[in-house]
Amino acid sequence: MKKRKESSFGNIRRLIGSYLKPYWLRMLIVATVTSMSAMAPYAFGYLGKVMVDDVLQLSHHGEIVKKTVPEQIHLLLWVFLAYVAVHLVSIGFTWLYSYNLAYVSQRIVYTLRRQLHEKLQRLQMTFFDQRQTGKIVARVIDDVNVIQGNATHTLINIISHHRGQSD
Repeated sequence: MKKRKESSFGNIRRLIGSYLKPYWLRMLIVATVTSMSAMAPYAFGYLGKVMVDDVLQLSHHGEIVKKTVPEQIHLLLWVFLAYVAVHLVSIGFTWLYSYNLAYVSQRIVYTLRRQLHEKLQRLQMTFFDQRQTGKIVARVIDDVNVIQGNATHTLINIISHHRGQSD
């Protein structure tokens, strides 16, 4: 049992090293964007505080400081623009996260497909003589589809889990 876990860990390390290593910069971008997008709720909370304390003037550290209506409207406009800016930045981070994650997962699948094709090209003719062509083709297509789904979903789950812990 222990040997199997070590073997499994070794395979994971090997796969990460050989398949994810070429895309370390994109994965660093994904991790950075994930951390940055985790700050958005705090920005919205701060803007809510500014809205209540300064625009609506419900309290200001225990004392009420009355602003004129034009000052309140001016501040309200700035808070609104800040809300819009935070939303736009959040949308940009989400796009950057999704794009880079999809790029990495698709490149990994491409690499796996190319390696599988090269392996099939190197096999002896006796391999193909002993097996039905339809079974070989079905197995290759099915295996690649399973690997594609696992590669994509595993990366998304790992990053989503990281995002959930950073929130």
